[in-house]
Formats: sequence, C-alpha cells, structure tokens
Amino acid sequence: MINLARTLPNEDILKRRIKLHFRRFEFKYLVSFDQKNLIASRLRSFMRLDPFADADSGYSVTSLYLDSPNLKFYRENEAGLGNRKKIRLRFYNDKPQMTFKEIKRKRQEVVYKDRILTNGQSDSPVEKEIRFLTKMFHLRPTVWVRYRRQPWINPQNNLRITFDSDIISANAKHSFNRNGLWFRPILPGYCIMEVKFDGKLPRKIFDILGKHFLIREALSKYRLAIEKTEMV
Repeated sequence: MINLARTLPNEDILKRRIKLHFRRFEFKYLVSFDQKNLIASRLRSFMRLDPFADADSGYSVTSLYLDSPNLKFYRENEAGLGNRKKIRLRFYNDKPQMTFKEIKRKRQEVVYKDRILTNGQSDSPVEKEIRFLTKMFHLRPTVWVRYRRQPWINPQNNLRITFDSDIISANAKHSFNRNGLWFRPILPGYCIMEVKFDGKLPRKIFDILGKHFLIREALSKYRLAIEKTEMV
C-alpha cells in the first residue's frame, strides 16, 4: 500500500493508507431504501462506517468506463463470462485531480482489482496493461457512472458492506458535471448492496439476508448504465 497523504498532503480523504490491490468475493443485492435503513441499523452492532465516509451520508463515487467501439467488455458482462474485466477511471467526492486508473477482473466467483493514481508510476504493471489493452481493443471513454456510497467495515474479518444509491449514468461524449447535467437515473427508489469478503461470511450476515429475503443478483452498474443510455 502507498501512503497517499505524503503524495497529496492537502486532501483530507487520502490522509490514511489506501489499498491499491484487492482480491475478494463480491455479492450484490437489490434493496429498497427502507430495507437499507433497517439493515444499516443492524450492522451498527458489529460494524462501523468507513473512516472515509461523511457521517451516514458516505461519499460520492464517479467512474468513467472505457470500452471498445463494439463494447467488448459490456458484451462479456452481458454474456456472464466467467473470466472478464473492466477498465475505468475513478475519483471520489468530486475531486478529479485525484483519479485512479483501475482494472477490475472477475475470475469465476473471485473479483480482483488493481489500481494506480493517474499521476503515479508510468511504468507500473497496471499502467502498462491498460496501455496494452487500449491499443489492442481501441478502448475509449464510453460511459459515466455516479452514485452515493455508504460503506460499512469490519476490519477483524475483512468484511465490507456498501450501499450504493442515487445511481446515475451518462454517455461519455458529455463532460462530467457534478450537478447531474446529462445524467439519467438507474434503479430509482433502490440501492445496490454489495457484500465484500475474502473468507467466510459471519452468521449475522446470513441472518440479515434471510430476514429480508434477499437474493443475490448480477447487478453490474456498468452494464445497467450502457443500457440506460441506450448505447445498445
């Protein structure tokens, strides 16, 4: 991990060590706002809000996804291929000066994510792979995805549960606008709950899922954004 507080000392959100490599399971569930509030109140007993979060409101996440002219990554996602990837640029709380380049891969049930700051090492493996994929598949900015995230963590067992709400998307031909210009809502009235873990899920999580009759779903925000913006 890299101490970004040294690199970017004026940015409060980065005043602690940030993880740049992930390997974990990610299970997704569609929940109503009422369910989200009930589940969050239950999580308080054994989890806490991520230090990056602004009280219960969390923080904003903005991603710019890259894809080929024929939407190779979207097609792979739609087909449910066991091995697939996404390339994106991501920043938090409307601070594009601190943008990450990310490669997110899914290999069967396991999700891997590698990222680097855009002003990081130009010879890093992540940077090299993105350049290679960009050249091979003629990748280009394709779609914006933006949402509000409330993240809960339990460091003892590396468990993370996030609620993504107010999800909106826009064609990448439009420039980013924090006021939502050009953006269209995705799944209005609902949140995407993600359960992220790298070991066994605690019994308490199974109890929550069962109590609310939650069923795991394939809820790719990128795929939903492509379809919402009528790019296919």
